[in-house]
Amino acid sequence: MRKSIFGHLPSVKNERGMAIATVMIVVVILALLGTGLLLISMREVNMSLKSESSNQAFHVAEAGIDYATNKILDGEVLVDFSDTKTFGPGEFKVDVVRAIDYTIPRVTYTITSVGTVEDTQATKTGWLPSIINKIAPVALAADNQKTLEVEMKQISPFFGYVFFMDKKQDLDNYDFISYCQKISNHYDVVTGSVHANGHDNLALNHDLALNYDLALNHDLSIYSWNTNYPVFNGKVTYVEGINIYKKNGTGPYFDSSFSPNPEQVSKVDFSAAGIANDLDYFKNEAGEAWKFNGDTIIVLEGGNVKINGINKGAIPQSGVIYVYNGDASVSGILDGRLTIVSAGGGTSEGNIKIVGDVTYADGNIIPSETASDDMLGLIAKKDIYIPNTVSNGVKVYAIMLAKEGSIWYENWGTRSHKYDYTDHFVVNGSLIQHTDYDKTTGNKRRMGHVNTTGSPYGFLKRYNYDKRLNYLEPPYFFKPDKSLYEIIWK
Repeated sequence: MRKSIFGHLPSVKNERGMAIATVMIVVVILALLGTGLLLISMREVNMSLKSESSNQAFHVAEAGIDYATNKILDGEVLVDFSDTKTFGPGEFKVDVVRAIDYTIPRVTYTITSVGTVEDTQATKTGWLPSIINKIAPVALAADNQKTLEVEMKQISPFFGYVFFMDKKQDLDNYDFISYCQKISNHYDVVTGSVHANGHDNLALNHDLALNYDLALNHDLSIYSWNTNYPVFNGKVTYVEGINIYKKNGTGPYFDSSFSPNPEQVSKVDFSAAGIANDLDYFKNEAGEAWKFNGDTIIVLEGGNVKINGINKGAIPQSGVIYVYNGDASVSGILDGRLTIVSAGGGTSEGNIKIVGDVTYADGNIIPSETASDDMLGLIAKKDIYIPNTVSNGVKVYAIMLAKEGSIWYENWGTRSHKYDYTDHFVVNGSLIQHTDYDKTTGNKRRMGHVNTTGSPYGFLKRYNYDKRLNYLEPPYFFKPDKSLYEIIWK
């Protein structure tokens, strides 16, 4: 029997099966390689998208921190505050918690901001099969939200003086006096720190000082009848010198009426003392309904305000009443936080007249959890003064700033003191004045005075520093100043 010559070769059918298997293996390998390359590529793309979303969310959250800190620096008191704002590609939700250490006292704000932006990965990879999201869940996880927290801790008070004078110009003006020692309590009492920032030898008719050369070199002047001194319950600092004139003795010298003894210090830059000297700042903050042209009579009636005899309703939401081209006359009882500005303009110098008591609805000003949150700021471009129509003593609960002038009593040189408590000028707050002399008219600016025979005129002073000013201010009274705070990123 003949054998086939092809008998030793494999079957064509078997070759076809092997080829198919080989092709399938190659296809699977290529598919796996392609899938791997796709996943690597998608991982890189999504890592980039995650980074983009993460950075955007971080910056949106950071904007929320800035939003809250600027509100605080602008003088807003944020208590259990929460707000949501759209910003750039997303929105932030900011929460503020306010805590006070009443023993110092100082305030600390904890600010938490959550920034959220659009889920970039979900938008740009939504077309992918769901299997990829199962294969690479980490690479494709959204990262479109960031949370930031900072602690804004106050490191110094808004203003630490009960009496601050930037420049002494009237050398014959005794800033604090004591007289008639046989009659009790007839001396000024000051509770809080006092600072005299320098002098300008403008008025030279110094008629009481025994040492004229010394009189030309002082920025604070104190008068003492016999052995009595004004009482200072707090630190007294000066830049160039203090003149203490003693009626029956020689000076200057200090005794136990100072606690501690006065101290010479460096000059405090008045323009950088944290005070909002730019009155346009207040003009921009005041609502149009609270800007008044010409002389304006302001009567505080608790939480309401009466202007020129017309009830204007609740105190302004902005917290600012702005008067221009005239003087502001102020009296009444305040329930809330308010700043009154007399900006001048035209022929007006911009004065504030205290025509009656100005007090708080809640008189508890000792720092504590139950202390009053009422706070008044009075800012005059020129003077803050008590007109001679006021016959008795006056109480003023406020922080007062005479930007270019003085804080004084209009009739100090002709009206004798009554030798009782009705003629006290009682302040619970702070007095900040530029000078004690009107350079334009050549007139002295005084609250009380003793003439050459020791006769008293005007008001005795009872100045008490409102320690709540260490953590609470009138609206916008102090210019934004981050140096008051330490900001700690958590």
